[in-house]
Amino acid sequence: MAPIMGCQGNFVVPICEDLGCGRSEISAFMTAYWLSMIPALPIAGRILSRCDMRKVTTVSTVAVGLAAGFMGTYTEPWMWIISGLVFGTFGCCVFTIPLVTMIGNWFHTRTGVAMGIATAVSALAIVVLSPFLQWCIATFGWRNAYFIEAGIVLVFTLPWTLFVFRGEPRDWNATAYGMTDEAEMELKERTNLDFSSAPGVPLKRALRSTAFVMLFLFAGIAAMLGSGFDSHLPGYADSLGMSAEYGAYMVSALAFGSFCEKLVMGWVNDRFGVWFGIACEFVMVVVGIVGLLILRDPMLMLVATFLFGVQDSFTNVSLPLLVRRVFGNRSYTEIFSWTRMGAGIFGSFAAVLVGLSYDASGSYTPAFVGALALVVLGSVFVAVARKTMGRLTWEDGIHQQERSGFA
Repeated sequence: MAPIMGCQGNFVVPICEDLGCGRSEISAFMTAYWLSMIPALPIAGRILSRCDMRKVTTVSTVAVGLAAGFMGTYTEPWMWIISGLVFGTFGCCVFTIPLVTMIGNWFHTRTGVAMGIATAVSALAIVVLSPFLQWCIATFGWRNAYFIEAGIVLVFTLPWTLFVFRGEPRDWNATAYGMTDEAEMELKERTNLDFSSAPGVPLKRALRSTAFVMLFLFAGIAAMLGSGFDSHLPGYADSLGMSAEYGAYMVSALAFGSFCEKLVMGWVNDRFGVWFGIACEFVMVVVGIVGLLILRDPMLMLVATFLFGVQDSFTNVSLPLLVRRVFGNRSYTEIFSWTRMGAGIFGSFAAVLVGLSYDASGSYTPAFVGALALVVLGSVFVAVARKTMGRLTWEDGIHQQERSGFA
């Protein structure tokens, strides 16, 4: 995911200068990405829960890699929309669902740490790849840099999808990390009794709940922050009179903040709970946005960008942990897929809005002020989800149990 989505901001300025188009026009591919993800997410969740993980992720990786390579051949801004549609449709089976599904299945305990480590790798890759791809653009041109990007995707992903990935531990005659003998016996008992899944809220009941609506909206807020601003950071640096190389360093600082935070917050979520963890994330993101608005010292701006990078964990770490905490494991993959649709709906127009804001005003300041309001609104949605989750009734096929929203 790092070269496909995390480093696209490096290409925006050179493409616009070469083709003579506005930044909002190129940003439309992000709209296509998020909109195509909306119908694809529930389908991807259903496919991945029924089909071989390796086959699905392999086919999807090839599609995504080819779409990335074709961007090096495009001559009109609208053509980027084609790749955006492929990223959204097939990316669900590479970027989004497989990771949270496998982590949830393979880790009975310490799920937060595992999720943090796994998602941190994507951020670490951006730290390395952002300056590398910027160097490729400066040395070989943005078209050849896209071909290099596509090669990176295929070479570093296909060996894992073909030979390593397994959806569940039983596919490899193994048990999940932290699975005790008692828990395993209970799981086998449910399987023998032909119950559909582990304890949790059934899908239809979950989708009608206030807690789901709140997490759906929170996913949208998280996507607007990420898709709206990540790809515009090099443009923001350019608008302040800084070099393209500094813009690439801002992307790296953003990703490094995401990397460090995921490693730390994964442990925090396991140790103190997901509610405490996400509260810390809200504070750090607010400090980062304020810093980007008022600071102009290059080093301090990198620090602010580092803190702003924490917002990446809203979608990749906190959201799956929140969904599992609120609704349990019974219909987790399907519920998470539907929740991510909120990211698709709201994230679809975020990058374009930021681009239009700049094209109209010549400044990114209005967009960053709007980002502050989004963070506050997102914190309200999470608080309401926590307050209302106590009304949900969990089922495990053997009995029903009330869950407290403040446990």
